[in-house]
Amino acid sequence: MGDEIKTPEVQEEELNTVVDGFLFLSDEDAQAARTEKKQVEYLMEHMDLENVAQSLTLYQKAVEAETFHTPFGLFFMHRLRGELQKRNIQEPALPPVKVRSVPASKEKATEEVRERIRRNEEEAAERKARENRENHRYLFSVSVLMNVLLVIVVLVMFWIAKTTDHPNIINYENAITNKYATWEQELTEREKAVREKERELHISTEE
Repeated sequence: MGDEIKTPEVQEEELNTVVDGFLFLSDEDAQAARTEKKQVEYLMEHMDLENVAQSLTLYQKAVEAETFHTPFGLFFMHRLRGELQKRNIQEPALPPVKVRSVPASKEKATEEVRERIRRNEEEAAERKARENRENHRYLFSVSVLMNVLLVIVVLVMFWIAKTTDHPNIINYENAITNKYATWEQELTEREKAVREKERELHISTEE
């Protein structure tokens, strides 16, 4: 339960960059380490470390040509140098082994990291732009829907205004006109009734 089961893909990826417990920055470095490991194994099998002349020649040529760069080759050179020192071989016959301070593969790995970061930033920017476009489309859809609803509400208001008998902002003028006409008719009828009453009273007085 506690051990994590690794997929074949992860195991294969690790095997491509790990050589005898050394984790390298790239497949290129790992492959170079495998090559040096085979070279060292061949030399250890076929050369006689007791042969000082042969060992010294090999050491000097390897240093001059910068043959070894990985831990396997460097450890071999360190061991070979120690065997030669035991036989009283000292500098300048034993020049120091050159070690790269910044391996080219590390620079390449740094560039790969930078490129990966750049791609991630571009993907993030593209994802943000896509989200902005989606938000814009959503807001536009909401705006259109609100406008449609507003138009519907206005139409309903007009319909209500046309079909109701109560005064409102649309038919208020017509309502006032009709009301005024009604009042005027009532006043005319009352005035007529008063005149008729006056005539009746005038006639009864003359009699």
